[in-house]
Amino acid sequence: MDKSYPQFLLFCGNFIKKHQLNFDLLVDKDYQLANKVGVYQLKKSFGKENMGIVRTTFILDENGNIIDVIEKVKVKTQIETIKNILEG
Repeated sequence: MDKSYPQFLLFCGNFIKKHQLNFDLLVDKDYQLANKVGVYQLKKSFGKENMGIVRTTFILDENGNIIDVIEKVKVKTQIETIKNILEG
């Protein structure tokens, strides 16, 4: 097990409490889900290439089915984009 993993779990617990979340957070420490949905990709930053998570939002319905995918997430407009999708 990665030595930083317990610290990450502690961080998640604190994050959940701080933001009073009423749902579970997904921890994909081995990138299994990220690989399956295609978001673990080669990224370029400052002239270097590394594998990493490409920011992507999956919107699910109440049954857990993907109803929309937002690629190339823009932090400044993300909330409005999601509201528009959900309001149809």
